[in-house]
Amino acid sequence: MPGKILLYGNLTCPDVAPARAMLSRAGVEFDYVQVTWDRSAQERVRDINDGNLSLPTVVFADGSTLTEPTREELRQKLLDLGYDARPPSMLDEALVAIQHPLLVVFAAMLLAVGISSGTVWMLSASLVMLAAVGLGAVGARARGLR
Repeated sequence: MPGKILLYGNLTCPDVAPARAMLSRAGVEFDYVQVTWDRSAQERVRDINDGNLSLPTVVFADGSTLTEPTREELRQKLLDLGYDARPPSMLDEALVAIQHPLLVVFAAMLLAVGISSGTVWMLSASLVMLAAVGLGAVGARARGLR
């Protein structure tokens, strides 16, 4: 198999988690580079993408790159490199989607408002969302979707 792959992304980009999951599911050895507070990583991504901070950006061991690839584009590249890049199951998709950082932020905000206002339904809804995120993380780890 080819050498290590770099995946540049950030927490709020909705396409990063599915890309990470696909790389993990295919057994790819890769490093995830969080660009939010890493100026050198931001510059590297901009160099690759004609000045744009386009995420996710995937850099392969041979120097080739994919910028904001669709799932099928990334899957095809992995197949071309010899990886077992099977399509995600519905469960895999759900486990990745339920862990989106914006859902965690929304649940935390709902929890804070629920606590400050004493609104039971807000407290209940936020706790259910946070529990779902936690269970999604456990399920994703168990299925190798890190």
